[in-house]
Amino acid sequence: MPMINRKEPKVLQKYKTSPYNPYDQSIEYWWNERFVEPPLITMQVDSYETCREMVKKGLGYSIIPSVFLKDSDQLHYDPLIFKNGQEMKRRTWMYYREASMSLATVSEFVHYIKKISEQEIVK
Repeated sequence: MPMINRKEPKVLQKYKTSPYNPYDQSIEYWWNERFVEPPLITMQVDSYETCREMVKKGLGYSIIPSVFLKDSDQLHYDPLIFKNGQEMKRRTWMYYREASMSLATVSEFVHYIKKISEQEIVK
């Protein structure tokens, strides 16, 4: 089955300080634990949303973070589990200035993100 792969746009690659991408390397490691042949990548797109929409149209499969999936998509998905039993997780960072916490909307948003990320850790 053809794979629809998300690749960072070239315009953004020039701003990266390192070619190392832990998420992409984790996927490659997971793939190599299971398969001898590389994936049959037939399309490279620049967004996870595009990957999702192409999968919905039946053009192939994709490996994307679950945060980009919606219940209304009605797509089948499985977490990536390494052979040692560990589920692949994507680390996400939130940066903000402490001074901006004096703004009610920023403060509310930061507290909301912290709350849902704590719930994810418990799962």
